Amino acid sequence: MDKIREVMTQSGHHSAEEVGSAIGASRTTARRYLEYLVGVGELLAEVTYGSVGRPERRYTQLR
Repeated sequence: MDKIREVMTQSGHHSAEEVGSAIGASRTTARRYLEYLVGVGELLAEVTYGSVGRPERRYTQLR
């Protein structure tokens, strides 16, 4: 959890894949922690749509 919070304090929006890569965990593991932090009000999740493929959830630190 501390590693997730450390990555999220960096500027910008992060996907679960980016966070997982940064902490050395799978995308699924990172997503579970990120969704927990959204649930407790520490992060904000936004859905972004690309031109092709599935929508992606991007996470931002709430201040």
